[in-house]
Order: sequence, then structure tokens, then C-alpha cells
Amino acid sequence: MSQLARFTSGIAALMLLAASSAVGQTIPAGALLKHQPSGTTNYVFNSSVMLTPPAAPADASATIQAAINTMASASLSKGGVILLAPGTYYLAHTLQLEGSGVTLVGVRAVTSTGQNGSYPTLTYDDSLIDDDYNNRSAIETTLGVDVPIIDTPAAIRFNGNADYSGTRTFNYGGLIGINLTFTGTAGSGSEGDTATGLAMNLPHQTLVRDLTITNAYNGLDVGDSTSPYFLNINISGVRGTFGARLGTFNTDAIKMHALTVTASTGNTSTTLAIIPANMELIGGNLSGGGVGLHITGADSTTFANDVYLRSLLIQHTNAQGMLVDFARQVYVSDTTINYAGAEAIKVTPNFYGGLALTNLRTSYTGLSAIRVQRGMNINLVNAVLLNSGQRKSSASSDDLPIADLSVDSSVTSLNVVGGRFGSANGTTVHEDWGMYVSTTSPLYTPWHTPTLIASNIDFLNIPTAQRSSGITITNPSGYYTLYNAGYFNPPAEDGWSLQNLPTDPVGTGVMAVVKGFNLYDLPEIRDRQWIDLTSSSLSTHPVVDSSGNINAANFTYWEDIAANQFPEGAVLYLPAGHFNSSFSSYTRKIYNLSNPLVINHAAIQVLGDGRNITRIRFRISSGSVLSVESHASAPTQGH
Repeated sequence: MSQLARFTSGIAALMLLAASSAVGQTIPAGALLKHQPSGTTNYVFNSSVMLTPPAAPADASATIQAAINTMASASLSKGGVILLAPGTYYLAHTLQLEGSGVTLVGVRAVTSTGQNGSYPTLTYDDSLIDDDYNNRSAIETTLGVDVPIIDTPAAIRFNGNADYSGTRTFNYGGLIGINLTFTGTAGSGSEGDTATGLAMNLPHQTLVRDLTITNAYNGLDVGDSTSPYFLNINISGVRGTFGARLGTFNTDAIKMHALTVTASTGNTSTTLAIIPANMELIGGNLSGGGVGLHITGADSTTFANDVYLRSLLIQHTNAQGMLVDFARQVYVSDTTINYAGAEAIKVTPNFYGGLALTNLRTSYTGLSAIRVQRGMNINLVNAVLLNSGQRKSSASSDDLPIADLSVDSSVTSLNVVGGRFGSANGTTVHEDWGMYVSTTSPLYTPWHTPTLIASNIDFLNIPTAQRSSGITITNPSGYYTLYNAGYFNPPAEDGWSLQNLPTDPVGTGVMAVVKGFNLYDLPEIRDRQWIDLTSSSLSTHPVVDSSGNINAANFTYWEDIAANQFPEGAVLYLPAGHFNSSFSSYTRKIYNLSNPLVINHAAIQVLGDGRNITRIRFRISSGSVLSVESHASAPTQGH
């Protein structure tokens, strides 16, 4: 018999022995992290494993901050998860989420009917105190540079270091399942009134999921960052400069899936979202305010470069739906813009490089639907631009004539493939042109003789003489023939997903393309019993010893019991560490694995606390082969 065969046979024998001795047993209560409230089928966390600060109106910020600091400063800590109990908590001071891997997770309530209720709500008012904002002069003097992120107060700060220098010291971590609400007096000018909901400085590969910010002055300010990931961010009632400012020129590789921003009632000035650097935004709903989406760096040396946008709905803005300014290489697809007060999309003379617009729909814009003032390689494919020029009577001479597509003489190349331009039957026609190219002297000299090409364009209720100025159309009136043949599709509302399980949360409309999930709300995890494999209650067959060594046979023993006791499934949990009962100390846990763990029951999940947080070190003896088998479609987090 080979060494590998003997190794595998030995492990199988151990697991068979463990399985046979597990028959008729149950998981000791001390190892169960959840319970079932009376009359429900939900499993919810026991109070002993959740942080429960004093409820409002008492100040909860000190209790939450102490737990964060305890975890971050613990010996060898790489972070972990702090579960915040359902409820409403008042913040008298700004929360500082700092420390590698520290993740604050709000636990959803369970309603009286057994349904999942709301996440914890953190409130702040005019009395909010932000120490970093108040000490900004001293901080900037010490560093010798301006630190823009502390020029305004914030209710929560998520930082990649503790001193606001340019050196990142913390990695990973997250903020999940939190409602943040300003309850003070709007317009009072207080620290709380002018605070940004969440301000981030130098985070690296952080997770922000299921975050709702209500009535904040500014909603989300990402600041300098590297590869943060956002999912399901809802900002409503924003009153200040911006709803979400997604980074700075130094930001790299933001991923934002499902962003909703709504301005406060009557607000006609707030920019709903600002994109100053390379990022990917999929699924966005922006409504009200001034400009819907502003894509721009600070100046001609800091372009917003490589921006990818998909499945956006922008509407009821007082100015442009989308303003493309100091930018280059912007790609927009499957986007609808309705009722923009100015242009649906305006590309300023500050734009360089290429712009691709695919599957675009606009209607009832105040001025021209699309105005391009400069650029090379402007591509418009499958566009339906209707009822432009609703504010024509009050437009300035610079905004005339009104066209569904208006191109200045500084544009070097334009390619339009497939479109329907004009005004719907039975409505007033405000367009002067369907497509218009300015004949005035260019403000900026094109890079070469302009190349303007169009094909397969239908015009609706625009006189023949005014359909196209300066652009020759190939196959005019051919759009619907090709549309009906399947060459031009309407904006997609499905077909892309982070994960596509039958139980994934599903959005509607423009959010339908976003199928990422909050791990803690995935039903296979949220609605199942959790078993702490490190619990001393499992001492008859300890899975993990005091040195962190995992016993594979005992793992199988308890796995078999869990599968029998909880046929709907269960979560086998390896936490990154443990708080004591008062959350005043935290001990990290590092795991060592020498033999394979076999998951051979359906609906059994093995869960850690996240990337680089729960760590399992594999130990392989000389000549041995270690394999990990999985016989269940169970997600595993952490490594």
C-alpha cells in the first residue's frame, strides 16, 4: 500500500469512528450561538455574543468605540467581527472604525411575525463631537500637509491609519448592516448638522454593505483608498455638497454595486454622486438635487480615468443628469436619464480620450439630450433620445440650438450606430435638430480633421431639413428594422451577478443586475443555527485545542451531529477570536490544520470572520498529501 493510500485510509477510519460514536447525540447548548424566538422559525444570535450598548437617549458611542479599540489593540489581532444588537443607539461622539480586519456588523431584528426586521440604527444630532475635525489644525501642522477628509466633521470615520499620514497601517475590515440617521436641526450649522455620514481615509480592501444614511449633510466620502467594495448603499435626504463622493484622484479600483442617492425635498443644488478616479459602478438610482453624476478629477493633471458605469437610472435633476468633465476613458451602458433640468449628458471641453455610450435612453431633458464639447472617439450605440429641450425658452444662446445630439467643432471623432431621435407623437416638438454639429470656430483644435459618422437613425416628428446638420447618415430610418431583428436591445436589467443562487436577494428595475449579497443575510447563513467549534462545551470531543490545532476526526463527529440535529442546515463557525463577557478584552485565535476536513452533508456551512482575519495554517508532514474535500455547495468565508 502506498504512503498516500495509508494516509487516506487512516483518516477515513478516524472519521468513521467519530461518526459512529456521534449517533443519538446533540450539540451542547453552550456551543450554540443562536436561539429561536417563540413562534418563529428564525435563528437569532444570543445576547451574550452581541454588543448591546445603552439605548437612546443615552450615549452609546463610548461602548461601541471601546469594543472597536479592544479588538484592534489585542495581541496579534488581525481583527474580527463585532456583532451589534438590534436597536436604536445615540452617538454623542464620532465613531472611529480603525484596526486591521475590524468589522462592525449590525444584526437584524426579528419582528413579531417572525420576519427579518431592521438593522440597528445609529442616530446623531447637533451635539455630535468629532475630535479629529476639532483638532484638524494640530493634525495638519504635525503632518505638514492639508488633510481634506477632516476639513468637515463626520458621524463615522473608517480609517486606514490613526494619524492621517500617507502611510496605510490597517487593512481589510468592514461596516455591514447599519442605519445612520441625523436627527438634529437641518441648517443649524452645528457640527452634527454639517457632518458627513461616513468618511473614509486610506482604507484598503474594505467592505461596506447594507448601509443606509438618512438626512446627513453629505452622505459618503470615500477619500483616498485602494480597492474598497461597496454593496447596497442607500443615501436619502442629502442636503450638502454631495451625496456620495467616491474617492479622490489617488483612489484605485473602487467597486460599487447598488447605489441609491436621493436629495432632500426641494434641493436643487447637491451633486448626487461624484466619481474622481477609476471605478466600477453597477446599479444606481439617483434622484433630485443639482447634477446627478459628476465624473471629474480636480484639474487637467488629475483626470478621472477608466470609469465603468452600468444600469443607472438618473432623474429629476435640476442640472445635468451626467456631467463628464476632467475625465478620459469613460464607458456607460444600459442607462436611463429622465427629466434632467439641463442636458441628460454633457461632455465639457475638459474631456480627453474616449467615451462609449451604449443602450442609452433619455427623455424630457431641459436642453439638448447629449452635448459633446470635446473629445476623441465618442461612440454612441443604440440610443433613444426623446423630447429634448423642455427649457428651451429660457436657454442661453450658448445652449442653442437644441438637439437630441449636439456636437461642438472641437470633437475629433464621433460614431453613432443605431438611434431614435425626436419627440413622441402628441407632444410639443422643442428640438431644433435631431443631430447637430456646430460650425463655429473650435474652442480647441481637434487632433485631426473631424470624422463624424452615423448609421441606422430614425427621427420622430423632426422635419426632414432639420434631422442632421454636418453628419451624413448611412441607412437612415433603419433603426427599428434592425431593432426588431434583434440587433439593438433595450437597456439590460439582468444577466450580471456577483453570485447567482436561488436564494440571493433580487433587486428590481436598474437594481436587478445587482445580485451581490450580504453574507450575514444570506438565508443559508442568517436563518441557520451557528455552532462555535472552539467552545469548551465541545470538550468531550474538542475540535480545537488550546494551541489552535484542529482535530479533523472531532470536526466530523460534531458535523455529523449537527447535520442530524439541524436537517435544514447549520453553520460551523471558526471565529477570529473571542471577547470576554464584558467586551473589555479580546483574544485572537489562529488555527492549525494537519489533516483534511471533509464536509459531506448538504447545507453545512463552514464560516470564518473574513479575508485575512480567520486564519488556518496548513501543516503537512514530509511525504504526506493534504486534501480538503467538499460535498456540499456551502460558501466558506475566510482562510
